[in-house]
Amino acid sequence: MSSVIIDIERLLSILFYAYLYCIKSTSLFFYFCNICLITLQKPFLTNLLDKYPNKLNKIVADAGYENEENYVFLAEKGLDSYIKPSNYKKSKTRKYKKDMEFRNSLIYVEKQDKYISPEGKEYIRCKDKHTKKKSGYISTTKTYRCFDWNTNGQKQKEYISETFQKYREKSLKI
Repeated sequence: MSSVIIDIERLLSILFYAYLYCIKSTSLFFYFCNICLITLQKPFLTNLLDKYPNKLNKIVADAGYENEENYVFLAEKGLDSYIKPSNYKKSKTRKYKKDMEFRNSLIYVEKQDKYISPEGKEYIRCKDKHTKKKSGYISTTKTYRCFDWNTNGQKQKEYISETFQKYREKSLKI
């Protein structure tokens, strides 16, 4: 019974999210359900774009479709994407907001490819993590490390996926 309530709550939040973005749109509206596999989204959308070349310009999708590969694919096709963030509930917590406040306060120094915190601590890029998906898409996440000790006696790391963050922020803006 509780899983039914969760599914209904999730469906209502998705429909409300879709309503906010597409209510006054003349474009076609499609919602991809959880039953579909993420890898089926590309062929499905490509087929729709072939059939309706000038009608489809906005996509609203569930959090399960939020990944860098889908964002890049939709941008390449010239589609506006409105995808519910996969961390939506977590982003409402005090701890997450505090962590994001810290991350947003970091100043990027492009020439040296490093971040500097308001306290003056430097986060130096130490490695890149390349993740290859089954579809062949390669995602890059940059790892920045602070070599100074923090208040808990540990060294800090920050993981930044620039492409994913850029598309997520664009998707969230109305």
